[in-house]
Amino acid sequence: DMLSFESGEMARYGLTRARARLEILKWVQINSLKKSDISVFLSNYAKNEISRAAGGLKKTIVIPHGVDKEFQRLAERYREWPENGTINCLYVSNSAPYKHQWNVIEAFAMLRRIGIDVRLRLVGAASGFSKDRTLAAARAFDPGGEFVEIEDFVDTFRVRHHLSQADLFVFASSCENLPITLLEAMASGIPICSSDRGPMPEVLGDDGCYFNPEVPSTIFDAVRHLIEDQELRHKVSLSSRMRSQMYSWEKCANDTWKALAKACDASC
Repeated sequence: DMLSFESGEMARYGLTRARARLEILKWVQINSLKKSDISVFLSNYAKNEISRAAGGLKKTIVIPHGVDKEFQRLAERYREWPENGTINCLYVSNSAPYKHQWNVIEAFAMLRRIGIDVRLRLVGAASGFSKDRTLAAARAFDPGGEFVEIEDFVDTFRVRHHLSQADLFVFASSCENLPITLLEAMASGIPICSSDRGPMPEVLGDDGCYFNPEVPSTIFDAVRHLIEDQELRHKVSLSSRMRSQMYSWEKCANDTWKALAKACDASC
């Protein structure tokens, strides 16, 4: 859990039981990692940050998770960009202090004020530590319920359905280990605007438009850029889909077994 290793992110929880849990979790994880023959991480970002916090570890390896091939099949369907219609945008995540749905809502209100017809669907945001903040932002910036739709968690099939109906994906988290919903969007072949924090640049590379998730104006700029640049949309959609193929469950399983075998050999 990267939250435990980023003090700025933990501070968002204030003096709460959730913050106390994160502090305890950090202590338990560091002690476990320091006693381990090998530590497996999901991203280079996580490996570097956690190794630094632990003061160094014996042996580390990065083995990313994979992405379901059903999401890659979504990219085989032709997507027609709505040149003169509503642009449907999707963000899949629960409401947490580091997810910043309220800033995304404000940015979309800014887009609509300059005449860009966008709608925002926040799947999973109807629950979580910061649910009230997300709902309050929706009431403040979209009192008539014209462009913000907030849903609770849905199963994987429904996530695929929402991706198939979306024109653009937004990912505004500032703290992740390996963002699975970002991988799913990449695999689906949808253009992506992403937070520039944590492992997101490592995962998405140059295949998206980045923003500061704490500054709504930068979210506004990134989304507007992607909407107005047809060539860029096509480029990042294709390249991020290709990039997602590096994240295979078969490779994850094989690499994990190899790492376990090496750890057993070393300890014998």
